[in-house]
Amino acid sequence: MKQSLIIGILSLIQIAAAFFLNIIVLRIFGINGETDAYIAAQVVPLIIIGIIISALNSVWLPKLSANSTNLYYWKFVLSKSLGQAFIISIILSIFVFVISKYLILFFFSGFDEIQKQMVFHFMGIFLISMNFFIMSSQLTNALRTIDKFFEVELINVIGSLLAIPLVYFFSEKFGLISVCYILLLKSFLIFVAQYFL
Repeated sequence: MKQSLIIGILSLIQIAAAFFLNIIVLRIFGINGETDAYIAAQVVPLIIIGIIISALNSVWLPKLSANSTNLYYWKFVLSKSLGQAFIISIILSIFVFVISKYLILFFFSGFDEIQKQMVFHFMGIFLISMNFFIMSSQLTNALRTIDKFFEVELINVIGSLLAIPLVYFFSEKFGLISVCYILLLKSFLIFVAQYFL
């Protein structure tokens, strides 16, 4: 019961941090064409993330749970899971990047040319970030099967909280592109921290 409460609180902190980060972005930049492009650039990567994570969890989570008592075999299953996540996410991110100009023309036809260019640049960064996010999600679920709930959630919370001051201090000077790079750095560091947990 106590562990569930702590994990619930840490999850709420992550949600609040993501919400607050977006509030900071809107406070600094306002609601304009640039923020529209920033939000639009996240749509396709978020859809892909949702589909891939759901599919990978349905395949690998039962295998990881079943082998959680045999740490040697659990690590073997985890490596296969991460390898598959990496291959699928890299192939999809390259494919989506290649066709992204057409996706932008189709889905965001109301945007002007400057906004479409911004969506293209922002989406490229979010597609790279997507790879780390997908593998981090695999690690999060895998580490939960060996009772590392608290450590995994704490890493996610620290990453989310550290992104807020970075966005606050750098975005005004360097623009929304800096927010994209900060989120990329966050997803990379969370993945690395979880990998060596």
